[in-house]
Amino acid sequence: MAATLLSKLRRMETEEKLLNLGVVLTMISLFFPWLSGRWIADEIRTDTALSFSSYVSFVGLSIFLLQGFVLLVSLVPLWSGKIILSIEHKHIVRLYCNAVSTILIVAALSVLLKVTFDFPSMQIRFGVYAALVGSFISTLYSFLLVQEEHRRHVRSLFHQEGMTSDQTSLPFEEQPTRLPAETPHSTVLR
Repeated sequence: MAATLLSKLRRMETEEKLLNLGVVLTMISLFFPWLSGRWIADEIRTDTALSFSSYVSFVGLSIFLLQGFVLLVSLVPLWSGKIILSIEHKHIVRLYCNAVSTILIVAALSVLLKVTFDFPSMQIRFGVYAALVGSFISTLYSFLLVQEEHRRHVRSLFHQEGMTSDQTSLPFEEQPTRLPAETPHSTVLR
C-alpha cells in the first residue's frame, strides 16, 4: 500500500508536488513559535498560531483547517480513489483556500506587529515567516494549475476530431514552406 502511494506521488505533476509541499510547510509552521519574549511581570511567553492563549489562535485554526482541506483534496484520491471535488472545481477551490490562508497569515502578522510595538520585549519568530512562505508557494502553484486548466479547456473548445495537426495549428505560426517538386523531364534552357 505504501509503495503504491509513493509511486502515485512520484507520478504527480511538478506543480501538484510543489503546491502540496507549500501546504505541508504552512501546516507544520503553525506549530512553530510565532511570538515570544517577556510579557508583563517578567513572565516568559511563547505562542504558536494554534495555542489558545495566542492573539491569533482563531486565525491559526482557520488556516490549519483551510490547508488541511487543500491537502485532503490532493491526497484522498491517491489513497482511496474517491474524489472530494470534481475536476472542474478542484483547482479553483484550492486557489481560493490558499489565497484566503495567505490573507489570514498577513492579517495575523499585522496583529503580531502591533503587539510587538506595544510590548517591546516581545518578538516575532520564524513560524509566521515560514507559514507566509509556504502559503505564497501554495497560492502561486494553485494559480498556475488554474491557468493550465483554463488553457486546456480553451484548447478543447477549438479542437475538432477530424482535423490534422497542420489544420489545428495557430494561424500565426510559421508553416514550413514547400517547394514544388522538380519534374524528371524538365529541360534547362541555355
